[in-house]
Amino acid sequence: MDIPTNAQALPKRVKRVWLLKQLIIMLVIIICLVAAWYFAIKSMPNFWQRWFQIVGGVAVVISVIPMILIPYRYAFNRYLMAAESVDIYQGFLFRKAELIPLNRIQNVRITQGPISRLFHLNNLTIVTAAHNFSINYIDNHTAQNLRQRLINAALQAREVAEDE
Repeated sequence: MDIPTNAQALPKRVKRVWLLKQLIIMLVIIICLVAAWYFAIKSMPNFWQRWFQIVGGVAVVISVIPMILIPYRYAFNRYLMAAESVDIYQGFLFRKAELIPLNRIQNVRITQGPISRLFHLNNLTIVTAAHNFSINYIDNHTAQNLRQRLINAALQAREVAEDE
């Protein structure tokens, strides 16, 4: 599946958001491992302590892998406002392309979490009767413009469909 060359890339600062989120996840894993070691594992036999160390090490390594893959993830997350649809491309290992016809759009929401707010990014959710589709981590200004364009295009597509 090829991504069109005119598809919009996410802002480059999304890489920092993904890194920060992954660092928070890794910190939580390490805190849980240290707490488990301190309160339960250190009093167990050496065999179980060794297994806990191996499993803990694997958990930390697994949480580092998404940090290494951020540039690849960034390269394959794009969106495109086409004449008849909104196209969302995501995934680098398991790729998916979602095409949302404009006349099927029922609602367009903009949300912002605390980390997104820190980096001035928004999540745009496109709601249809069947599914919700998201374009995550786009600029505030771009999200507002895209939301308005989607609403206008959806209204126009409905008017054309009703006239026919």
